[in-house]
Amino acid sequence: MNGNKVYFPPNDDEFEISLFGPGYGESVVIHIGGNNWVLVDSAIDPTTRKPAALTYLQKLGIDPSNAVKLVVATHWHDDHIRGLGEVLSVCKSAQFCCSGALRASEFLTLVGLYGTRLMIESSGIKEFHTILRIMESRRKKIGRPLSGIKLAIADRTLWRQSVSVSGQTLIAEIHSLSPSDASILKAQKDIGSLLPVEKETKRRVSPGNPNHVAVVLWVSIGDISVLLGSDLQETKQVDTGWSVIVNSPNRPPGRASAYKIPHHGSGNAHNNQVWTDMLQVNPYSLLTPFVTGKSVLPKKEDVKRICRMTKNAFATASIKKRKSPKRSKTVEKMIRETVRKINEVFTSEGQIRLRRRIYPKDNFEVDLIGGAVPLENIHLG
Repeated sequence: MNGNKVYFPPNDDEFEISLFGPGYGESVVIHIGGNNWVLVDSAIDPTTRKPAALTYLQKLGIDPSNAVKLVVATHWHDDHIRGLGEVLSVCKSAQFCCSGALRASEFLTLVGLYGTRLMIESSGIKEFHTILRIMESRRKKIGRPLSGIKLAIADRTLWRQSVSVSGQTLIAEIHSLSPSDASILKAQKDIGSLLPVEKETKRRVSPGNPNHVAVVLWVSIGDISVLLGSDLQETKQVDTGWSVIVNSPNRPPGRASAYKIPHHGSGNAHNNQVWTDMLQVNPYSLLTPFVTGKSVLPKKEDVKRICRMTKNAFATASIKKRKSPKRSKTVEKMIRETVRKINEVFTSEGQIRLRRRIYPKDNFEVDLIGGAVPLENIHLG
């Protein structure tokens, strides 16, 4: 699209949701109206090496220190939290929100022990250590405990604001739909098992599966509702995963017209009831691909499944296989003796942006920026 058009900021009466990725990570930027911005997770721009959300707001001429009202960490996987400490330090007036499981004493102890050490396989803990230091500094200035920190749990209002739009006063709201009580209790037990035992040598520990306590968000203003699926997976248990969300009598009413598909479109995050009970027909559906080693998401069968659900599906980047480079016989022999085969896959970074007027009712305009593509084309090339 026209490069000049990309960096015009939305008007006060316009709603915007932008999804960035893959670069390294996944990031959502939302303008909910009236120059109120919300940032969800963080992705590193491969060109600037800065958080993509901050780079984008800077190009729009938006001052994040005042305009950003809420910063959300949906979970502590590296590909969602890297750079979030820098985001929070710049967004000085923003509240910070994280999964209710991450204020558990077990997690805070883990962060304190390993946050500045290289003894854990996830840099997400180190990033969270930075975030807590920033929030503690703000707390000391204001003198109130937990100042600026919101804990996301099922069926909770995280942010609510009256917004004047075209002469109308509308209520903008952000609700967390997860994690459930059962998910939090299980996470506390799992995190507790990572803590070192007294007098034993500290070991490298794996962070387990933070996806099960990921924060799903419902964003609404006027007739607009958006469902942000984070990386929440389906567990087939009625008190955890997507099942507890779709069956909750307390979740916000209505159906979303836009959907950030969870866990990069993976089948383990799919729940049919989400599509039938929580989304409009043919919702605008967005995802970021995930590529590491032999793991590539979404798979071709995932793409077919999603495209059967909606005609309006998009990805921030395509996934293409590179031709294997020429290597010496010695290197090829080493590969065969160790990993047997290397499948090189790369993705280009991109942005999907949806914008529309909040009032009166309007349709979304879709901008595919950089490497973003219709989902059906994600595996072409």
